[in-house]
Amino acid sequence: MLSPDLRRRDERGAATTLGYALSLGITSLLVTGLLFTGGTFVEDQRDRAVRSELRVVGQQVADGVGSADRLAATTREGGAVELRRSLPDDVAGAGYRLSLSRLGADDVRPVYELTLRSFDPDISTRVRAFSGAAVYAPRDVDGGEVVVQSNDALVPKLFLTAPDAAPVFVEADGVVALEAEGPTGTLAGSSDEADHYWEPFDDADASGGTAVVTRPNVSVNPGDPGNAGETTTGPALTYDVEFDSAGTYYVFVRMKAPDGESDSVHVALNDDAPVTYDDDGSPAFGLSEGAGSSWSWVHGLANDGDGGDYVTLSPDSPGVHTLRLYMREDGTQVDKIVLIRASSPPADPSGTGPSAF
Repeated sequence: MLSPDLRRRDERGAATTLGYALSLGITSLLVTGLLFTGGTFVEDQRDRAVRSELRVVGQQVADGVGSADRLAATTREGGAVELRRSLPDDVAGAGYRLSLSRLGADDVRPVYELTLRSFDPDISTRVRAFSGAAVYAPRDVDGGEVVVQSNDALVPKLFLTAPDAAPVFVEADGVVALEAEGPTGTLAGSSDEADHYWEPFDDADASGGTAVVTRPNVSVNPGDPGNAGETTTGPALTYDVEFDSAGTYYVFVRMKAPDGESDSVHVALNDDAPVTYDDDGSPAFGLSEGAGSSWSWVHGLANDGDGGDYVTLSPDSPGVHTLRLYMREDGTQVDKIVLIRASSPPADPSGTGPSAF
């Protein structure tokens, strides 16, 4: 049997061992808590840094859009604009991507929203941009250099792209929507139509408030100057379009005509002959259904009064192809062009149609 002194020593040893174990446990909990708190602190600091740098990058892009808009306004009668912005490849170590959408308009000009989103962590911020010219972002753009460039035709449009991307219109969900006044190029008239041209004009009922018309309006009879007939001597507006696939695209044109000698156009793809030349071997007289003095969507040939014929285009491969809109009769007014990929005729667009920007 142990003496009382020995029992006390054993109890003191047990108490010391227990106290040491408890100290280790408490220390471990404290260290774990500090590490957890420190980790959260570091993550919060990084999130704030990413968000702050995204805002700075967004403002740089917005400033670039504004500068390109001002340059485009001064060069409206000749020359395209290209403005490059060198942006960081990442923000606080995180890659990012920017996209653009139109919000509407203030009292003076259209308002756009730039959305910048980092990949890891997933953080987004939004910055507003202002431009008198319409701005189009065909694709989202990753961090690095971006380009704001205008097309050199009629009313300048701005394209926000990666540095190696051309200004093209992009099919979205089977639809291509084009503002007539914003082509990516033009072709001059020739022969009797050498002095004819497309000209923008303001119209409160047009999509975006602007449409185009062929000038001068002098034609009266077929074969006279200003009536190109079944030829491509009329001036043309060209639109570079990136199609998602080969297939059949139904053509809808929002147009109006002051009279029966100013109500037809031709449409073609690339260098091909217009698909509006003939109808089963008989003259088609272009795309028209006798559009009147108010804007209406047209999808048929002029010689098909019941509107049963639909004009279609068929790119033979996905990728970039050029849509050409030729003057057939001068004085014809065009607001918008919409292409819809479908296996059977879709309904005509309503109102001013789907947004082109």
